[in-house]
Amino acid sequence: MLTGTTTGSSKGVKSNGFTVAPGESLTFSAYVKTASASAYLALTDGSTTKNTYISSGKGWTRYEVTYTNSGSSSKTVTAQFLVGSSGTVYMDCAQLERTVTASRYNLLTNGDFRYGLFGWIRDSGSASDETVSSSSPTS
Repeated sequence: MLTGTTTGSSKGVKSNGFTVAPGESLTFSAYVKTASASAYLALTDGSTTKNTYISSGKGWTRYEVTYTNSGSSSKTVTAQFLVGSSGTVYMDCAQLERTVTASRYNLLTNGDFRYGLFGWIRDSGSASDETVSSSSPTS
């Protein structure tokens, strides 16, 4: 489980890049709990971003966002989890799959963060902006 606490906004983590052929889709999903901050799940190719906004005060819920490459050439796409405002959010069971809806198949390495941030890259933040926890928050 990833615990994200920040005093700013748009800080979080992103995956390594995945190649998406023309007409192909990726769906990024995760279970998210927003304690005192909002959050986003996003897929971006650097010029086009698809995201799902999650308002603060939400319990554990699976959210998803889908990106479809409508261009004529392949794109490199990253999955991002961003804290949208000051406060704390939690994410677990992150998944990425080559389809238009979420299922149980996962392309991501370390989607449950049991190995810290292995397979993920800090996005717009410093080392103190995100912490990784192996214990679940209270309901």
